[in-house]
Amino acid sequence: MPFLPARLAAWLLSLLLLVGAGIAGADEQQAIPRLAARVTDLTSTLAAGQRERIDAKLAAFEHAKGSQIAVLIVPTVQPESIEQYALRVVESWKLGRRGIDDGALLLVAKNDRKLRIEVGYGLEGALNDATAKRIISETISPRFKKGDFYGGIDAGVDAMMQVIAGEALPPAARVDGARRADVDDHFEMLLLIGFVLVFVVGGVLRAIFGRFLAAGMVGVAAGVIAAMLISSVLIAAVLGVVAAIISLFLGMRGGTGWSSGGISWGGGGGSNSGGLFGRRRQLRRRRGFGRLVMRLQRIFRHLVLPHWWVLRALPAASLQRIERAVAASESTHRGELRVLVEANLPLSCLWRGQSARARAIELFSQLRVWDTEENSGVLIYLQLIDRRVEIVADRGINACVGQEFWDRVCRHMENAFRSGDFEGGTLLALRTITAALAEHFAATGEKPNELPNAPLVL
Repeated sequence: MPFLPARLAAWLLSLLLLVGAGIAGADEQQAIPRLAARVTDLTSTLAAGQRERIDAKLAAFEHAKGSQIAVLIVPTVQPESIEQYALRVVESWKLGRRGIDDGALLLVAKNDRKLRIEVGYGLEGALNDATAKRIISETISPRFKKGDFYGGIDAGVDAMMQVIAGEALPPAARVDGARRADVDDHFEMLLLIGFVLVFVVGGVLRAIFGRFLAAGMVGVAAGVIAAMLISSVLIAAVLGVVAAIISLFLGMRGGTGWSSGGISWGGGGGSNSGGLFGRRRQLRRRRGFGRLVMRLQRIFRHLVLPHWWVLRALPAASLQRIERAVAASESTHRGELRVLVEANLPLSCLWRGQSARARAIELFSQLRVWDTEENSGVLIYLQLIDRRVEIVADRGINACVGQEFWDRVCRHMENAFRSGDFEGGTLLALRTITAALAEHFAATGEKPNELPNAPLVL
């Protein structure tokens, strides 16, 4: 299908042209000024004293009634229509009270000789389109035609306030009430962000920086995000402290040690059937929530932690010494050893929640460790991010040593790994396994090297 690359290139070129056209169109739009006062004049039409008088009038009205009116004077709104530009301004400025939407904008495009009164939904009953047009045509425009811009804007603002004053609106809210409403409106978002920060991000940060520094970082991040969502710095600071305390508490409870499991290839697994069905049903929801948290933490760790950072535990020199130890071991017996080190799991494994044990069995099969001549292959699997060590043994050697032997080897490795001695723990395991293989599969002469000696790093 040779035409596919050409069609793909054409599709990409069209997409780039559309994006470029959108960017170019965005650049042509007039910028929206920052809302710093109730009267914003970008044309210097009004004198400073005139702006201050109108601003003071609007501030007093807002304090008494609650509705917010703003005046914006710009040279032009081209290439947009005044309706389009007014909508962009009110969306950016967010005039009026949240949940009431009782804001209004008086927009003057001086060079375009156009006026627009844009109102929120809460004022449409009184200051509707017909009323707004009448204020413009009968109150503002006649004064503008005489060059009296201040008189027109001042009279127009008076007319707007008079109409809004007759509208039955909720009383002006106190600051504390507004803050409570602000928190209530963003409660679900704050809860979700806090959950991700404390349980997911916090778990990764604790693994990298330790629980105290990680708790501080989580608290700062939670406070900054809360301050961006709500208007109260005090409430944001309290939320940040709470997030830090919860993260620190989880760090004190959560384990950071290594865990392991010895697996015999082809052996049967045990089952945990203890407990009453009623008790399981009662605990199911809490366990389900805990599993969800742990799964999110695991996915986040594997996606965020850099591959090179995780593999610092076993540098190239350590891997070379492990390779030489494997070669020396296999010269004393007829078994085959394979060391596998994996940092970040593939996304497919994370998505289906594959355990380290299931991953070790999967790789045991893929690497054909089971396919040795005397079924004496042993895989030592290290999952560095999950802090798991798994040993998968073929049925030949497992029948000779039993499950307790593999559990003991894993415990020795865990003790070394907890102190940061990854190379020493792996070499200790190789020596212990070598002794067992030499006892049950003693060397009888030269044998082919069926598996590579070098550790495989994924």
